[in-house]
Amino acid sequence: ASPSIDFKALSLPGGVYTVQASAVDWVGNVSKPSQALITVLGNDLSGVIVYPNPWDTRKDNGKPLKFGGLTASAKVKLFTVSAHWIKTLESVNGTASWDLTNDAGQNVASGIYIYLITNDQGQKTTGQLVVIK
Repeated sequence: ASPSIDFKALSLPGGVYTVQASAVDWVGNVSKPSQALITVLGNDLSGVIVYPNPWDTRKDNGKPLKFGGLTASAKVKLFTVSAHWIKTLESVNGTASWDLTNDAGQNVASGIYIYLITNDQGQKTTGQLVVIK
């Protein structure tokens, strides 16, 4: 049977990690190393990052605005500063991407936006981001 690693037992913070492994047979022959990227999801919302923030069309045009460090079940709700809901995003592998459109698919204007991130564990965090067009 192959040995295995319980990544939960390592208590790694959420993020993307490179894992490298080699196999050794019964006579000591070592295989060429193989590697893979793994995503470790955090247990809470304390490690949330929003980038690029501010999002500036002069350098970030064509790139989404990303929310990283999310838990598996996180939802990101975006609002204007006057509390009008814009869009809700779902976490996929600990991240969510916003294409700078509202729920109707229209581009949003320059300005300050508020986000509310919640998960199924009852946790929440808020913050603001800036869009410069």
